[in-house]
Amino acid sequence: MSKANRCDVGPCLDAIIPFATRWRELSLAGRTTSFASLKKLQASTLDYLETLEIGITNAGAVLTNELTVFESAPQLQRFAVHSIGFPFIAEPDPFPWKNLTHLNVVSGALPGRCLQILKECTELICCELALEYADEFVNYPHITVPRLEALQIRSPFADLLFDYLTLPALRTLKIQPVDCGGIPDVDHTPLYGMVKRSQCNLEKLCVDVSLIHTADIIGTLPLVSGLRYLSMTLKEGSELWYPFITDAIFDALSARLLDDGDWLCLAPKLETLRIGPCVGVASDAIQSMLESRQVWEHMEAIQNDPPSSTMLNNVAIYRPCENCWNAIELWYIQDSAISKSHIQRPPGSRRARSGH
Repeated sequence: MSKANRCDVGPCLDAIIPFATRWRELSLAGRTTSFASLKKLQASTLDYLETLEIGITNAGAVLTNELTVFESAPQLQRFAVHSIGFPFIAEPDPFPWKNLTHLNVVSGALPGRCLQILKECTELICCELALEYADEFVNYPHITVPRLEALQIRSPFADLLFDYLTLPALRTLKIQPVDCGGIPDVDHTPLYGMVKRSQCNLEKLCVDVSLIHTADIIGTLPLVSGLRYLSMTLKEGSELWYPFITDAIFDALSARLLDDGDWLCLAPKLETLRIGPCVGVASDAIQSMLESRQVWEHMEAIQNDPPSSTMLNNVAIYRPCENCWNAIELWYIQDSAISKSHIQRPPGSRRARSGH
């Protein structure tokens, strides 16, 4: 929130509350104390309200029953809360959670409380969560969100949610850190467990590999035959101290001709691939993977009319240049040809500043 928004929203609320029965969208930003006027809505019927956005600007503040006035908003479908600190530390307020199709909880939410809320959101289609801290829950609730198609999580604790979520309708999953992540446990497979349990038809997967181990992603690939978009990246600077991306992912994505004459290719519908930076990955591993998939795609096109697979043609694989510390090797496909070029690192990049 900008400083211009850090004002007492109370007088504004007092001015617009007489028109509450006609609201379709409501966006508020201020300190929690300035939301006291919301209590005047207790007797109002918010029949037309569809979108609600609340920004909490005082650090560490919590919502304490401010949301109960929106119980009378039967058409509310979109709810976003932006906060500095902990927006939910008590039981979820009475609220039309079950009607929501879109939910954004940005900054400071706790995994256990979010799971409690998601349990109520039976109609939810799209969700963004920013989780900054673990909470006091010992046993998180196992929940199913039956209609959720798109989930974006920004947190160092994404695995906490995956261990307890079942998402049968999931199509798009994005996992990002708030800051540089740590080193994920190679023996912990939260992504695989969630996808297998959900039996979802995942089409787009974007993962920061400092949060989900590459081995977990590789293990998940056989479960997502409809995957069309795969992105495995790192927040800038993470690659300098741990080799998160290895040859193993390129080996897993390679197409193989089996002894019986059949082909094995994971993620056969893959169209877009983004990977990098690939520190320590051999150029041969990248080229071999791309070539093998092109051979397999060619054989599929000959044997099947129309082909049962799609072509991998939107590729961006980044690898540090071995001969020039301030350049990046970029692999891509152009006009069906595997290509490689060198691009200059941005002047402010950490690698360029460090001189490694």
